Amino acid sequence: MIVKRTDFKRFILHSNVLPVQIEDEAVIEIISPVLKAGKHKWKGVYQGESISFSMNDKDFKNDVLTEKISFTHGASIKCVLHIHRKLDEIGEVAITGYSVETVIENGHEGILLETAQGKNHRHQKALRNGQQDMFANLD
Repeated sequence: MIVKRTDFKRFILHSNVLPVQIEDEAVIEIISPVLKAGKHKWKGVYQGESISFSMNDKDFKNDVLTEKISFTHGASIKCVLHIHRKLDEIGEVAITGYSVETVIENGHEGILLETAQGKNHRHQKALRNGQQDMFANLD
């Protein structure tokens, strides 16, 4: 592909940061939860790969810290996972981090129970999906 001089400015990237990829029902097996207040990273297995992630669901985090939720071998969560990405020096996509925004369900050995945040998330998603597009039939 040949780029004309007049079009060259359109091909310059001003940032190497890509939009956040959102996985709406990601399942993460918990390896190492954080049981102390702070901004420490959790560890888990997502799609067979070991990851570190930030737990941004304050209600879930609080339930863990107050021991309303405990973890045993095989514990997992279903969550809204944000995957942060950028383009590296050679133009390939590189994952820069993971963050859990909402824990939808938690449990162990495949038995997951919906959290209060999960119920709210499901309700908000149903409301969004039930909205009609006002401009869909204007043609």
